[in-house]
Amino acid sequence: MSVRRCLTAAMMVLLLAAPLSTAIAGPVEDLASKEPATRAAAARALWQKEKLTDQEAHALITALDDEDPLVSAYAAHALEDAPRVSEKLVAELVENLSDSDGRVRTAAATTLRALAPDPSEAMAASMGATSAVDPDAMAPLIELFVRGGKRSVPLMVEKLADRDVRYWAAIVLGELGPEAKDAAPALAKALADERPEVRLQVLIALGQIGASAESAVPAILKQLQAKEIGVQYAAAFALGNIASPKATDALRKLQKTPDEFLKMLAYWGLARIYPKDPATVHQAVETLVQSLGSKDERLRQGAARGLAELKADPQIVLPALIKLLKDPNPAVRGNVIDAIVSLGPQVTPKLVDALQQSELRPVALATLIRLGPGAKSAAPALVALIRGEIKKGDKADHELLTEALIALAGSGGLDKTFEVEAQQLLTMDDPTLQRAAIFALGKIGPTAKAAIPRLRELLSSTDPRARLISLWALLQITPDDAEIIQAAVPALTEALTDSREVVRREAAAALGRIGPKAAASLPALEQLLHDRDSAVRQAAEQAIAAIGQGA
Repeated sequence: MSVRRCLTAAMMVLLLAAPLSTAIAGPVEDLASKEPATRAAAARALWQKEKLTDQEAHALITALDDEDPLVSAYAAHALEDAPRVSEKLVAELVENLSDSDGRVRTAAATTLRALAPDPSEAMAASMGATSAVDPDAMAPLIELFVRGGKRSVPLMVEKLADRDVRYWAAIVLGELGPEAKDAAPALAKALADERPEVRLQVLIALGQIGASAESAVPAILKQLQAKEIGVQYAAAFALGNIASPKATDALRKLQKTPDEFLKMLAYWGLARIYPKDPATVHQAVETLVQSLGSKDERLRQGAARGLAELKADPQIVLPALIKLLKDPNPAVRGNVIDAIVSLGPQVTPKLVDALQQSELRPVALATLIRLGPGAKSAAPALVALIRGEIKKGDKADHELLTEALIALAGSGGLDKTFEVEAQQLLTMDDPTLQRAAIFALGKIGPTAKAAIPRLRELLSSTDPRARLISLWALLQITPDDAEIIQAAVPALTEALTDSREVVRREAAAALGRIGPKAAASLPALEQLLHDRDSAVRQAAEQAIAAIGQGA
């Protein structure tokens, strides 16, 4: 049992404060006990098991409906390790998302996220939750429907007619974006809802669908007259993203509004509608750049995002964006990084300059990581930065070293000359830095064979992330090793759902290099075709093609 699971189990014992049973003759039998404390102890005991049998899983699924919320919560957590994901299991977990007890809702949400069942199973369970459900508990269910892609659209259209779940259905359709184009008429109809928070989500969904939602423009235009300024913002955003000339007059009127955010959206929207009109685009860029210097963080954040979508002239916008990397608001910095990355490899020299400023260095490294191969020209500066930090010995900044290593490895600018440093960093006690060094060795490739013995040792590490990255690195260094390939496919397939773009991208690329032997990963790779990150989508597409060539 992993350290993480032990700690999690211990914390739940403290939080849930269940009385301990002095002896458990048999957890399955005890789950049928008349005593709630005995049932809770049995469910907790099964949660602490490394693997469940079919009989144990069946008993736990029944316990999900236990009248005692503590038993139900423990049963849900135990089922994170269910041997198979059945429709009944998913249905019970979905039902528990609307339970009156927060512990039951949280446990169901956590387990749904861990199991990541096929979206069709969640659809079979349906969207029976109501508006009273915790947003946090709804998150895993929303994720499942989004993973379902086009298959989810008919059900979401049906749910738009249900007042209780209209809000959630709009969120799902917005996340699906252009794939949800068939939902545009139903979304337009949903704009008649009297609740501003619902209309706001519906407008965002229409905007994320884009040009295919043009039929909804008349209904969206009416929302520019809404009493709530947030609804007006969402309507202007939707009109800009749909980019229909039908919105021209309305957006031109908004250019004269006293509300700075609404005015900025109007200029941005017109530039989206007329991208080949130099005067319109220039006016929009000028307005957005000016907004980057606003005291209002909403304006700074919106301007950075708008510039990213307009792909404006780097010579005009880059100096202002670089300055904003110091912004105290992390959301603003995130949008600034998006805007800089959207400008492509040509921004790398400016980011190299930013590496020389200590206050800009962390965000410059984060941006270089996002650029990936586009940051290859930064490799010499990154190598110099890493070597300089290594010379500091015990005073070296491990976080800085880790970020610089990841940026360097991701840029593709590594070669055998850096192997000595990578091997040196591999021996350090810092697990995060060690994983970055493993990543670098994998990127060096077959010439890093001296690292193979240590990497094989790490396959037995208690740290699952160290095991995964070591497996990945060995695959790059010894790509024809049948034993490594056999172990790598399931591990890399699981990594396709990682929250970090770089992990999903590298896992997809590695599976593509394995080729037809990675055929089992195809369903998961197909889900990545809808990933929010374009580099991840491209890696998945290339991997699917490579695997399919010999299938």
